Amino acid sequence: MMPNLQNGEYILVNKVDYLFHSPQRGDVIVFRAVPAGAPNRDFIKRVIGLPGETVAVHGGTVYINNHALAESYITQRPTYTFPAQRVPKGSYFVLGDNRNNSEDSHLWKWLPRGDIIGKAWVSYWPVRDVHVFETASGLPFGL
Repeated sequence: MMPNLQNGEYILVNKVDYLFHSPQRGDVIVFRAVPAGAPNRDFIKRVIGLPGETVAVHGGTVYINNHALAESYITQRPTYTFPAQRVPKGSYFVLGDNRNNSEDSHLWKWLPRGDIIGKAWVSYWPVRDVHVFETASGLPFGL
């Protein structure tokens, strides 16, 4: 998730928010690493594709339903290709912000809703990196 998160950062995860609504595009989420075959590790990635949407990556751009996604949070455009595919019902397409060095949906496709633990809320350690994660709407704490 670099440059927005560094290895070793500690974060608080909001496990309640998704009891009231579904994850939204742009949310930074924590989930069980079952797709990567490491069930004792949690992953953190950004929600890109929602159930029923068509996702594609080519020419350094992510497309949702054939529309280019504006991504101000990444520093490098993806150098890989992901052919257009529809996200299944009950699943999400997630990508790391460090697109070219991230084990994410471009490799293992869909993240089942049931594997999502919650939404990243606050990074609290180390102190120099303390910050509140913004939601897709740009408002902190899911307001």
